[in-house]
Amino acid sequence: MPKTRILTGFLLLAFLAAGCGSEEFRFPPPPKAATVAARALVGISSGVEIKLDAAAKSCSVPMDSDRVKTMIADPLIETGVFKKMEITDPARDSGGPEADFILTISVLKHDVAYKGVNFWFYPNIVVWFFTWIGDWWVPDEIFSASLEIEVAVQDARSKKVIYRKAFSAEALRHLNDFERGWNILSIFNGSFDDGNYRDAAMHLDAPLWREMRPKAIEALAKEIPAAVAESGWKPPSENRALVVGVGGEGCIKDAEQAMRFIVEKAGYKKEKATLITESTIAAKEPANKAESRAKASDLIQKSLDEWKSLDFPERDTAFIYIASRGTTGPNGQPVVVASAGREKLIPVAALVDALRPFRMSALIVDAGFDPAGGGRSVESPGKPDPGSMTKVLADTPSTVLIGAQPGLEAVEDTGGFGVLTRLVFDGLAGSADLNKDKSVDWSELEGYITSQFVSFAAMLGKDLKPLVKPAATPWIPGLFVPKPPEPPAKKPEDKPSDPPGAPGVKPADSSKKPADKPADPSGAPGKKPTDQPVNPPGKSGEKPTDSPGKAGEKPGDKPSDKPAGKPEDKPKDLPGKPGEKPAEKPAEKPADKPADKPAGKPADKPK
Repeated sequence: MPKTRILTGFLLLAFLAAGCGSEEFRFPPPPKAATVAARALVGISSGVEIKLDAAAKSCSVPMDSDRVKTMIADPLIETGVFKKMEITDPARDSGGPEADFILTISVLKHDVAYKGVNFWFYPNIVVWFFTWIGDWWVPDEIFSASLEIEVAVQDARSKKVIYRKAFSAEALRHLNDFERGWNILSIFNGSFDDGNYRDAAMHLDAPLWREMRPKAIEALAKEIPAAVAESGWKPPSENRALVVGVGGEGCIKDAEQAMRFIVEKAGYKKEKATLITESTIAAKEPANKAESRAKASDLIQKSLDEWKSLDFPERDTAFIYIASRGTTGPNGQPVVVASAGREKLIPVAALVDALRPFRMSALIVDAGFDPAGGGRSVESPGKPDPGSMTKVLADTPSTVLIGAQPGLEAVEDTGGFGVLTRLVFDGLAGSADLNKDKSVDWSELEGYITSQFVSFAAMLGKDLKPLVKPAATPWIPGLFVPKPPEPPAKKPEDKPSDPPGAPGVKPADSSKKPADKPADPSGAPGKKPTDQPVNPPGKSGEKPTDSPGKAGEKPGDKPSDKPAGKPEDKPKDLPGKPGEKPAEKPAEKPADKPADKPAGKPADKPK
């Protein structure tokens, strides 16, 4: 009976100890980061190889990539540090042209060591003596784990590493025989093989990552976006366009002109610009006009849906051009008619919303919304809301140009082109370049369109006014958009670099120029100053007798008697001579010779 009680007590002791050794850990939610609009591929690599050190009772244990993914990669993805992140194998996938960054998580060190026994080891000897099996549940041995990882971010295009940082952590845990792997001799000398250390490593994950993960994830969420910004990386952008011409020959011609301009003048790629007209639809699949317009509506909606599914619209520019006929929809909102029977309507609000995510965007609708019909308008079946267009465009970030203000007509010119279309693209092609700087900015284009509409209105005898709503930074394809000024920090760095070279260069240049100039008029730069008075009169050519006489009377009056350019010529001749002597001698001897001798006698000297 006493033995039974003792045995029961030790068994309870063993289970209590096992309960004390177990722990439950929940990882905190990852922090939110300043998202970089980029696609990053995340690779996990480990250079750790299994290496048992029996003397030190430790072992280097390879870290499973799935564990690193669970503990570091997945939480990092949840932070949103990059807008799109995918786990990949860096050995097989180098990123490709579609990747912006390669993020590599490398395990540099993962060591597990046996640290000895704890308090429970001694009472557990009794449990082992009575039951042997009961001691397996007692966490009486201490193991430690040390981990070091490195996170590097590389620009996929330039292959430049823009961020690299190492993180480390250590943890202890008390393990039982099941957790560190069963070994009958370990109770006496603590001898373990690599299998024991691998089993121990699995159970050390919780305390180890409890130390590692919070500080690593928080640092990465803050530091990676900052590193991307400091590197000067700019997201690659594309120009996208949707060009539509539905509603007659004039609308088709307008769309074709718009397409030619953005491809040939604005540099758009054909594969990124979609042209939808009744002609293009009929060329692929013959149909009557009503069927072509119905199909055009479906194609427009399909293109808008594709834009909504883009990964990074905030990188790109987007342009929608529609030449058609407008009216008012059943709910009083402005719509573009893409079908003869009005069963296919494209709301202007849907076009505006499709452009919101893009970096820069523009919407041109060469149509009218006159409820009475006429021009490029279709008679409205119901009562339109006069302020509906204003409400639709109230908060749009796009530059918007519409062929007519609400209630007015949008008309075509004598060539069959829409007036708005003709003025916009003619203006961008150079007609609006008022200052002749070979670029058209928004103020020039807006002024050109407004003034030309007045001329068309007078010529046609109609009230014609376009609806113009520029964005905060006005933009449409082909428009000159001024670049933001460069930071002033670069200018002080450039200025100091010039002056150090200047002192060594400018004196050399200035000394050469005066030396060359006297050589030309005198013909003998090495001669004495007595020869110089003969040459200056030959140089001036007009007044050889006046200048010597005046110089002989009052040398100081020279600058006032002669034109302003002549006093500047003589100093250029003289600085080539060292000192002030050349300046004094020409002033004395020329003054005597012209005064004593006639003007004709200098011609006798050469003889």
